[in-house]
Amino acid sequence: MNPIKYYRLTNEMKQVDLAQKLHVTQRTVSGYESGKISPPINKLIKISEIFGVTLDDLVKNVSLKSTT
Repeated sequence: MNPIKYYRLTNEMKQVDLAQKLHVTQRTVSGYESGKISPPINKLIKISEIFGVTLDDLVKNVSLKSTT
């Protein structure tokens, strides 16, 4: 599972909620989660702050690999 989607669902957040926090559209968040769009570094930093995880967790799937 895509790490952004994983952390969003773990935090019981809808795509539209994350989109509002990132100042992007819900469609953009959907693109991040599907892998069709790569988030720019400033958005990755913001996502890591929102979910309280490291950039490694988002980019390398470090936490997800250890649970699968």
